[in-house]
Formats: sequence, C-alpha cells, structure tokens
Amino acid sequence: MRMTDEHEAILLDHREFLVKTIQLHSLWTPLRACRIVTEYDEEEIRQRGGTRFRMVEKLLDHLVKRPDADFYQFCDCLRKTNQGHVSDVLEKSKQHYRPSTGIAHTNHVVYLLLTDESGVPVEADVALLQLILNIHRHSIFGSIPRHRHVFY
Repeated sequence: MRMTDEHEAILLDHREFLVKTIQLHSLWTPLRACRIVTEYDEEEIRQRGGTRFRMVEKLLDHLVKRPDADFYQFCDCLRKTNQGHVSDVLEKSKQHYRPSTGIAHTNHVVYLLLTDESGVPVEADVALLQLILNIHRHSIFGSIPRHRHVFY
C-alpha cells in the first residue's frame, strides 16, 4: 500500500525545501519508534545516501512507498525533533491542496485532463500521460508544482 497521490504530491512539491531543511540526526529514533523505518532501512539510507542531502532524498523516496498514515506520523516525528516548522509547511499544503489533474475514460481512450495556470482545460493522450507520470515518479523537476509539468 502506497501513500495517496495527494501526500506524494505534497512531498514532491516541497522536496527541495525538505532536503535542505530536515535534520536527520535526531529524526532516526522517532522514525524507528513509529515504524516508518527499521534499523535496516536506516542503515541502507545512510550507506546509499552519502551526503546529508542524499540521505533525506532517500528517506523521502522510502516514505512515499509507505502507507498513507505514515505521512502524519512523519509530521509528528518532525514536531518531536523541534522541526515543527517543516511539519507546518507540509500540513498547510495539505489544507490548500487541489489536484489539477484527473483521468477520464472516453471511447476506450484514456485522456489526462489538465488545467493550465489560467484554468483552461488541456487534454493529453496516453503517451503524454505516461511521460508525465514518469516525470513525477523520477522527481526530475524537484519542487516544481505538478501542473507546470505539462507540455503544450
């Protein structure tokens, strides 16, 4: 079970901020206590990460594969380690989150329904949908909001 698209989008949209801001040294114990990571996960992230920034990126990659409840647990862990300002950014984003995409099936063809910044609907075919989803999954654009990943 993976995190919801909403929470994944929030983590993606704020990825650059999170990578620059999160302090991991005090975060590991609460993350293990609420079972977001195991000792093995922590060791794997530490070894493969290298720099502090890469370790946070690896942690975020791990987090989006976790159940949705872990988004809230993660925010609680941030608060417990005096990083409440980071948690506030994530939770505030949740209050204002409005997905700009939807999927509709018409005549057995899947279209991605998008809106541009002025709110005008834009349609895309399956190939473009796959390209956009791959961009989101690979975090190429870091913290750029989702609706700006559309190619016109």
